[in-house]
Amino acid sequence: MSKLVTFLVFICILSSCKTHQTEFLEFESSNAVIIGENKTNITLVPRNKKVIVKIFRKNEYFDNKKISKEKYQQILSIYNQIFEKDSSKSLWLDPPILKIKYQKDNFKKDFYYIGVPKKDEKFHELLNMILKSAKLEIRDI
Repeated sequence: MSKLVTFLVFICILSSCKTHQTEFLEFESSNAVIIGENKTNITLVPRNKKVIVKIFRKNEYFDNKKISKEKYQQILSIYNQIFEKDSSKSLWLDPPILKIKYQKDNFKKDFYYIGVPKKDEKFHELLNMILKSAKLEIRDI
């Protein structure tokens, strides 16, 4: 009987230890020369019914916000419309570097943009949505 109880306890423990899904969308801006390697980092992490928006400014923790899953899905939808040809456009002397990285389990997709995206570009629209989710503006980064 004790073997049966031990077995059942083991099964219960195994079933409660689900593989944790790793999903996030991370935005980072930096410009080493002008702002002394100070970075702004905004990470969107889905949790149950909400999405946590973790904000770091000037390399230090700044704030946490929450957005809806629907807003997060809108951001991902725009992110999925960006292609490699849409990144790394700059003729500036010392442009800002914008990085956006998405990961879900073993799938990873990164984009880099050098400079400030133009208003008619998908990267600009995505940047604005991410900043809005963190309640920041372009001048804050």
